[in-house]
Amino acid sequence: MPSLPALTPESRARGRAIRQTRLAAWADLPLRQTFADSSHMRGFLSQAGIHVPSDREPATVKRLRQLLRRAGVTGDGFLGVLADGRALGLEGFLERNPALPLWAAVAWCLELAA
Repeated sequence: MPSLPALTPESRARGRAIRQTRLAAWADLPLRQTFADSSHMRGFLSQAGIHVPSDREPATVKRLRQLLRRAGVTGDGFLGVLADGRALGLEGFLERNPALPLWAAVAWCLELAA
């Protein structure tokens, strides 16, 4: 297994710059930030050992699937089916809830999967 190269001051600065660029881009997104049961939702994240570094990170299918897998949730059958009998899936879930930040989407999926 190859080892990673040592971090240099230049690579750390580059990483910080990339992170700041992402945070600035996310700050302008119209994501919902207030939830009546946010402490309950964050409890699901805590129980699953999931940490989302930024409350402003938008939910993407790739990132949502990654965090759900880390919590031990595989597949997306827990999301249910649509009226026409098709499975909703993570893509459909995010299409129907475009204003959810990543932390809320993960918490909601964990609650549905429980």
